[in-house]
Amino acid sequence: MNFEREVESRFKCPKCGGNSCRVEKIAVTGAGITRLLDLQTNVFYAVVCENCGYTELYSKNVIDGKGDRIMDILDVIFG
Repeated sequence: MNFEREVESRFKCPKCGGNSCRVEKIAVTGAGITRLLDLQTNVFYAVVCENCGYTELYSKNVIDGKGDRIMDILDVIFG
């Protein structure tokens, strides 16, 4: 199952009600030594409303680790 396609097909913005979004992967540094070495160890899916720009972040590790439970996660997020 592809997280990006599923989110894009079910998306409804909680701010403006728009139904068009894009999903991007972003990587950021953590705290401590990873920040000093500029190691981007934390990866997230950013779901961005195409209408108003409202953005929500979801942990890639959590989403990818759920496998078959992705539909349950999407049902909780988007109802």
